[in-house]
Amino acid sequence: GRRFLAQREPKLVENPRTALLARGQKSSAVVNELLTDLFCLKKPHAKHFRRHNAVHPWEDATPLEFLCQKNDASLFGFGTHSKKRPHNLVLGRCFDHRILDMYEFGVEASAAMAGFARGAGGGA
Repeated sequence: GRRFLAQREPKLVENPRTALLARGQKSSAVVNELLTDLFCLKKPHAKHFRRHNAVHPWEDATPLEFLCQKNDASLFGFGTHSKKRPHNLVLGRCFDHRILDMYEFGVEASAAMAGFARGAGGGA
């Protein structure tokens, strides 16, 4: 009722955007590592699906929109791997639980955050 409508009305300060990170039916270790790093960067406001999902964002976006609506996510990352498109990453935004735009990236090289030394410190 009223409480639900009060949560949905415009606010002076909006809630932070939640990101949904998921794997496709087939995904490579490079893409999985990249999705895990993106999850670590966005951690308090992110959901990471570790299981494979039968979603094809460019053919039919309805299952992806459903996942975003179910998890209240306005950002998403989707990783796949195929012979035609190796190490593929799709990043996108949603508005009103509908896909607003999507960008497709081919990952050629990636360095995991876990591979960097923790005590290195950087700087002078």
